[in-house]
Amino acid sequence: MVIGATASFFLFLGLYSWTSPIKFQEGLNCELYFWSLRCLVVAAADFPFLPDLSSLVHLHHLEVRKEQSITFWSPNEVTSPWKDAQSIYRLPPSLSTLKLHPILQLPDFSDFQSLLVLSISGCLMPRMPDLSCLKWLHELRLNDFPRLAEILGLGELESLDFLQITMCNVIKQLHNLSKLRNLQHLELKHCAKLRALEGLKELDSLENVEIRYCMSMERLPVVPAFTELKTNWMAPEAPEHTIRSTVLGKRLQLWELWDE
Repeated sequence: MVIGATASFFLFLGLYSWTSPIKFQEGLNCELYFWSLRCLVVAAADFPFLPDLSSLVHLHHLEVRKEQSITFWSPNEVTSPWKDAQSIYRLPPSLSTLKLHPILQLPDFSDFQSLLVLSISGCLMPRMPDLSCLKWLHELRLNDFPRLAEILGLGELESLDFLQITMCNVIKQLHNLSKLRNLQHLELKHCAKLRALEGLKELDSLENVEIRYCMSMERLPVVPAFTELKTNWMAPEAPEHTIRSTVLGKRLQLWELWDE
């Protein structure tokens, strides 16, 4: 179904059994057309605008993603899918699933008390809004935050059972995770500066931990005995051992020259 005369991008909708793609034009009254909308997925190569969605009081699932071209994505090219940038702060509080890929800025999460799934990638913000208010959040995925130095409120998400953090190369340490008693799966990948991870040994529900390409870590975290740990991490070589190895290597080279 097509609404409006101009075609800028598609909105794939889940309205009861209605799943036809719909095209929006500027000035569309979302409240008039979609007051009972439950699921909204926006996929586009470019975002000329996205209407104010605050009137969709029944919306539970919102996914906004940019269809990437063959060329590599550059974090400096992130643009807001909202013509009015403040619209990101006026999302309906009924959301239980929110997925934004990529996104220039993030909303204040204090209004999303019903949020169960949060997935964000390709964001340039150095700090995320405080997550501690998301008391019912079950799944958190953070991917490709090239400037993110801290995840506020992460250690307070007591309902969380799945946590994935990838390509966050500035983060050096996560807050103590000992309160995440329901956490079952933890995945950390390509966090180049991450040095430490604390609080996992207290997590009785933790089934799987995967740590890959986090080569700045000083040691692996202590996990419960029943937890499966997958990693390609290698213990850093002690400085004195490195010196001895270097000296020994030079001696071997000298002996080889002497033998010649």
